[in-house]
Amino acid sequence: MKRDEDQDIAFIEAYFNMELSEDGTKQFQKRWETDSDFAEKVVHYKRSMDLVNDKYSDKERVERIIRWNHLISDANMESSAESNWKIWVVAITAFLLLIMVAIWSFRSEPNYTRLVAQAWDQRVGLDFVVRNETRDLKPIQLSLDTYDQKAYERALESLKIYDTSDVQYHDVLLLRALSLYQLNRWEESLLTLDSLATYDLALADWYRGLIHLTNGNKEKATEYIQIPESGNGSIKLK
Repeated sequence: MKRDEDQDIAFIEAYFNMELSEDGTKQFQKRWETDSDFAEKVVHYKRSMDLVNDKYSDKERVERIIRWNHLISDANMESSAESNWKIWVVAITAFLLLIMVAIWSFRSEPNYTRLVAQAWDQRVGLDFVVRNETRDLKPIQLSLDTYDQKAYERALESLKIYDTSDVQYHDVLLLRALSLYQLNRWEESLLTLDSLATYDLALADWYRGLIHLTNGNKEKATEYIQIPESGNGSIKLK
């Protein structure tokens, strides 16, 4: 019996989604005209669709309908006098609402993993070779090349020759902080960014925010960066 009802649900859904072939559509219409039980299911399915589409489009109301459906379902289980079509309608409505909640969540909740990856891919501040192309940047360029090769320990070693008297010391601090981050030495990385903040506050804040967000601390990250509340948008500096 349940298998037949499941087949009916699939058949009706396919019709309303315009997924049936020409022959399938003719079979559906013929059964609709000759099978009263099937026709009743079609009517209740359509009513369920209208209920979802016309009255409960936002998440709060969707949750309200789900709670309502649970009450109806519980009442049906307690009373054997209730007719099968009401249970069938509750099942259909709940199924549709679950789909709507999933779609609502997908459209509304930002994908932080994707946003963070896009932000890191911007390589903010690592254009110092281009910015200072008239200088002799061979040593710092070698350190950057080593970093890009994912040899983070060697990159850190190569940066030890610099001190605060170097004109590019803020670039050295950035590369040092990022190398420490890639080695999962986040606390040391954040301390290095604190030092960088005395040279370039915006750059330090950008990476402090990204590191905290990557580490799952959204509240702390928002002290430094703007995080979109919906799936559309990108991470920005405050």
